[in-house]
Amino acid sequence: ELQREMLLAQYNASRLIDRLELAGLVERRPCREDGRGQIVRITRSGRTLAKRMWPVYAAAIQRLVGERLSDAEADRLFALLGKLRTSD
Repeated sequence: ELQREMLLAQYNASRLIDRLELAGLVERRPCREDGRGQIVRITRSGRTLAKRMWPVYAAAIQRLVGERLSDAEADRLFALLGKLRTSD
């Protein structure tokens, strides 16, 4: 599911999660329903980092996207990106 949501190839998603786990930002647990899968959960350190990072990302998104689009354009972009996200 993460691979699909992040739009990454399986090996790229696995390597990224490996690095996040090594940094203590996520933890993996076996999936009881599917022995092939794993549950990836953000740790307290991961949540803290995400909270610290978000203001920087929000400002960049506003500067690079928000200031360049009208409200109608932003609504259209949101709809188009949502369509891509749910496509198989």
